[in-house]
Parts: sequence; C-alpha cells; structure tokens
Amino acid sequence: MGTMEYRPVIICSMAENEAGLRQAGLFVESLRSYGGAFANAPVRIFHHTDLSVDSADLPANVSTCPIPVIADWCQPYFFASKVYCAAMAEEDAEDAGSILVWVDDDTLILNEPDSFYLEEGKIAAFSPVMHNRTGVTWNHPPGELWNYLDAVFSVEESDLFPLTAPADEVEIRAYFNAGLMVVEPARRLMRTWKQHFIPLCRDPRVLDLVAERPDDRIFLHQMVLTEVLLKDVGKDSMRILPPAYNYPLFFEELFPAIRPFNDLAEAITARYDAFFQNPRHGWQDRLKGSPEKIAWLIGRLEGLMG
Repeated sequence: MGTMEYRPVIICSMAENEAGLRQAGLFVESLRSYGGAFANAPVRIFHHTDLSVDSADLPANVSTCPIPVIADWCQPYFFASKVYCAAMAEEDAEDAGSILVWVDDDTLILNEPDSFYLEEGKIAAFSPVMHNRTGVTWNHPPGELWNYLDAVFSVEESDLFPLTAPADEVEIRAYFNAGLMVVEPARRLMRTWKQHFIPLCRDPRVLDLVAERPDDRIFLHQMVLTEVLLKDVGKDSMRILPPAYNYPLFFEELFPAIRPFNDLAEAITARYDAFFQNPRHGWQDRLKGSPEKIAWLIGRLEGLMG
C-alpha cells in the first residue's frame, strides 16, 4: 500500500440558491465538528451572482465567489455550473499548492475523512454513482450515448473496469459520482472536464440522444466526467472511495434501494439529496448510531428545514 501524501486540502462547494447556502453552511459546521485533522481546512463556497449572501450567516473561514454566467446553450444541462465551478476551484487549489476536495452542498462530515489524502501514485479519489440510473450494467453493451462518448474520448474496452453501485448493489461499468471528488490539481482533470463538456452540450448528436432520455440530459456532466477519468487517470492511478464516503442518507426514501441507509456509524461523509425538503414523519426515530451524533444531526437538520 502506498504512503499518504499529507498535503493541505482546500474544500470547495457550490450553492445555487438560498437553500443551498444553508446546506453549505451546515456542511462547514459538520466539518468543523467532526472533520478531525481536516476540521480547519479552508472552504470556498461558489454562488450565483444574483444570490443574496449575508456573510454573517455563513460559518467562519468561508469565502464566496460568483459563478460566471453560463451561456444559454448550456442551460438545459442542470449541472453546467458545477462543471464550471470545479474548473475554477481546481485552478485556485493548484495556485495554493493544495489537493482539491469538491463536495456537493448536501454533504455532511460525520467522521474524519482520512481518504481525502491521496496515496503515493494516486491522482484522484472518487465514489461510484449511488445507483444504476444512467450507467451500464457490467458485461452488457452500452447505449448509444455511452457509445458516442466512448468514441469521442477514445475510451477502449481495456480502459473499463467494474464498480458496485451501493444503493442497489448492481455491478456496473465504472461510472463516478460528481458530488464528491478529490483530485491532484496539477493534472487539470476538472479543467479537462469543462473543456470537453461545453462543446458536448451543443453537439448535435448529443442533443438528439439526450432528447430521447431526460435522465441522460440531467447526468451528462457526470457521464463526461467518467470518460475523462477513464482516459486520463485510469484504475491504477485512482482511489475508489469506500462505501462510508458519499453515504446516501435515507436514499431509500427517494429512489430504489435494496436496504435502508440510516446508520450514521456506517458513514464518514453522507449525502441527503432532497430528503429534507419534505421528510417522512418519524425520520428522527429511524436514525442509528451514537446518541450524541444523532442528537447533533437532528438539531441541525430540523433547523435546516425551519
């Protein structure tokens, strides 16, 4: 096993609305409370220029930066802003000599995330997608959009490998979640992602294919990211984060899953998606884990809903 490269990290996220800012604030509070060696890591929150931000409502040591306007032709792709911001964040991290950790604003830190360090020889760490919504079941032929993207990126069969999606435990062709990313900035992976994603947004063939499958339009950014990682990183230079990372809290309440995801003892970082926009009655009683951490989480999430 390689040694850990104990370089500083900078953690970045993005808020698209007021609710996102509140979630980002909760993320930082969880980091400061349970992040261990990372508790005092610098955090940068990107936000849209038309979003009113009161710095007094954000935790200390959080800076804000406007998201540049994304051209109209990129608007149908719901996560275009994330691609743009991740590229900006990577450039900032490289200037600072830090590893970039990108988290979505619905992330919680529940234990020290020591996998944010990159082992010697590793240039990125990623989790698989949570379930097989737009991926390809291993050893099954891909659909037309994946075939087209493979051709664009010159991804070959030898570049592929299987991963298991945690929520449905389906073995899929490697497909990575863009809600938690750890990268070596000097390798320019986020900037390469942006470089490819923007022209693909207006590629006539892509437009035809995503028109047939709305989920592909939603997750085109993640599909393009996967192609970049398969071609520019590869399995040997990537760390696949264990299931304790990106733990999908209450995922079974929103999407198909084979079991409940309600045990905080299983999680180092957790994601809650849209669950707390309209949580099912009694969600507090279904949480498992240490009483102290459950109490902390209930108090913060009830405040988020209020």
